[in-house]
Amino acid sequence: PSLPWPMMSALTHNDDRTQVTPMGHGFFFGSAPVGRCTRDSGMPPKTQEWVKLLSRHTDQHYYYNIQTGESTWRAPTSKISRHYNRVARETTHERKSDKMLPVRNLHNWLKNCIIRSRCAPGHSVLDLCCGKGGDIFKYKHLGISGYTGVDFAAAAVQTARARASSVAFPIELCVKDLRRPLQLRDPSPRDVISAQFCLHYFWSSEDVASTFLESAARHLKPGGRLIATFTDEAVLRITASTERRPGSAGNPLYQLRMGPAREGAAGGFGQCYYFSSGSTVRDSEEYMVPLASLCAVAGKHGLDLLESQNFHQYAYDRMCDEREEQLLEKFRVPPCMTRDEWEVSRNYRVAVFVKRGSTKRPTPSGGD
Repeated sequence: PSLPWPMMSALTHNDDRTQVTPMGHGFFFGSAPVGRCTRDSGMPPKTQEWVKLLSRHTDQHYYYNIQTGESTWRAPTSKISRHYNRVARETTHERKSDKMLPVRNLHNWLKNCIIRSRCAPGHSVLDLCCGKGGDIFKYKHLGISGYTGVDFAAAAVQTARARASSVAFPIELCVKDLRRPLQLRDPSPRDVISAQFCLHYFWSSEDVASTFLESAARHLKPGGRLIATFTDEAVLRITASTERRPGSAGNPLYQLRMGPAREGAAGGFGQCYYFSSGSTVRDSEEYMVPLASLCAVAGKHGLDLLESQNFHQYAYDRMCDEREEQLLEKFRVPPCMTRDEWEVSRNYRVAVFVKRGSTKRPTPSGGD
């Protein structure tokens, strides 16, 4: 079965989030029932595969794939969610044999530096896109009062729950789609919000980016910190301009392929690229995050930039701190990294935001 043009037109031009549109002239061919369609505005209009329909025969919702004609009663997961569910099932042997392991260890050490510089005893933490919960252990000896982790990959959250049993502080983990306003069982604001390696998935449109940062700001105390790591747009553009072969840039450890900008993309949103690295990431669809547009959207929600550095500069600065340098061995960061490994890290940036207002809680020094 295929989708007739009248219905396709309604799908690609209706930008009202979760609006149900009557499809009076949109008949399905074949055995698929006539229905009403709702479009998820978190997906790029021209590349969306699945649509949600209401069957007139059973009065139940089902999902229809525009490209393949497949239909299912269960809600399909996004490509990103499927990717991280696969990563959650990765074995220890697979992780240790990954050529990207030295880079991953370096990034874990850098995240630990960021977290230690912004967390104090008694702080409460909200981890957005927590994945398999690897960062939970970074808070283990910081004396925090509680941790909430949110991710949309169910298998990753299940792994995080298993890991969480070995820590003493209260932990809550839940599956949520952060392209939509976040609602938690405990809505009280936190002292620190962490968003590690995830902002580049939410920059498909200003609406999606704003929803993510509004949720972060709403759950952050005045004076609290939002700590984020994400791809460095300026570096990615330089890398993309030096293609080693037609259509692809990078080195033996990672590949970058520029994609089309979303139709109507403006203001620093919707510039797609495809990123591959190691054995686990293959053509991951991500979006450029210009620092200017990040600061503009964050500012609308009361978040002001405190610090922003490329990973290379941040790593150099932390290595000047004797306490942090001593932890390099603990995180199994090799004493000498190859040029290709070091180049991968250059593609990332750290940023720290503070929510306007004041707080009585002490905040560790971190270069404010």
